[in-house]
Amino acid sequence: MYGNIEPKSEINNFVETEKEVFYYLKSFSYLENIFSPILSEETLNFEEFLNFIILDGTIEEYYKNGKILMRTPFKNGLKNGKMEAFYESGKIKVEIPYNRGVVDGIAKEYFESGRLAKEIHYKNGKEMFYKSYFDNDNKQEKEKYSNGYSKDNPNRYYSILGVSKNVTKEDLKKAYYELVKKYHPDKFENSSKKEKEKAENMMKDINEAYEYLMKNFI
Repeated sequence: MYGNIEPKSEINNFVETEKEVFYYLKSFSYLENIFSPILSEETLNFEEFLNFIILDGTIEEYYKNGKILMRTPFKNGLKNGKMEAFYESGKIKVEIPYNRGVVDGIAKEYFESGRLAKEIHYKNGKEMFYKSYFDNDNKQEKEKYSNGYSKDNPNRYYSILGVSKNVTKEDLKKAYYELVKKYHPDKFENSSKKEKEKAENMMKDINEAYEYLMKNFI
């Protein structure tokens, strides 16, 4: 499914600031922004309208100059695959991985220079931690987890494995093995180099977290 329907508001003002970007990441209300002006001329509201459609394919939005603004893949009515937002120059600005309607994996934001600005790691829709960078030689500025822990704080390992500090040893092992099954290199033999590197980095963090927590388990 493709379309270049524009809302009445200035679409080319979208995705101009970090605040707008992350509001957009959280709300994902752009479909309503697109269709509501059209539906307002009818008797059908947006929620009722959605009951009549099952999105399956890709929706594309464009700046007024015709360049791509956003590309969102759907499958059976749910976001599925990599959602992308772009600068008006055409360069990538945001990438968000979806799995059956849930953010899962590493969402990325880029400077217009093309350098990585921020990474947000998600597990089944839950933000685990993020990294942000300077716009020069990809130099790291800070790395923090969603609970506020810095990289050198051992409490971050709970976040990596998605467990609480009260986790039992049995549940800790279960969480670890579930993540190993998900990110094991064998599952990415036929994947792209980028996906392989992502899985390798995740496995490194997972193993480090598991080894530390098991070694220091009380």
